[in-house]
Amino acid sequence: MDQFWLQVVQWLHRVGLHVDAGTAEALADGAARATQQLDMPALLALAAALGWASGIRLYAVVFLVGSMGALDWIALPKGLAVLQHPAVLMASGFMLLVEFFADKLPLFDSLWDGVHAFIRVPAGALLAAGVFGADNAGMAVAAGLLGGTLSATALATKMTARA
Repeated sequence: MDQFWLQVVQWLHRVGLHVDAGTAEALADGAARATQQLDMPALLALAAALGWASGIRLYAVVFLVGSMGALDWIALPKGLAVLQHPAVLMASGFMLLVEFFADKLPLFDSLWDGVHAFIRVPAGALLAAGVFGADNAGMAVAAGLLGGTLSATALATKMTARA
């Protein structure tokens, strides 16, 4: 997280806003506390966003969220910490690359989307449920239902837009 805030301060300097070291450190500390203490509405919003986005680009969601967690740009909830594992990052990065090229070939793209219609919805539900982990099973189930539904909605919207 410190590296991220250092980059923010450097960017601010480039655009002419000068932040002293004490202010930058206080900003970084406050941001770290905020991301580590997500409240229920913030967790629900995260679960909904992960569920919805996975219906459109599942592997991009897994790769980006895992990368941001691994780089300490965001503090992931315990249930999503697995996304930071190097094997998960490599697999999701590889699949993201395959998906990128699959979109360029019309027949393969239709086959890819047909198969992934059955993968994206449960994956969206699992990602949304993972926000709450095993600590709060009731909310994890509710988030899983919400995430799966939003993933299916996003997928249906994507498929309808192509037709």
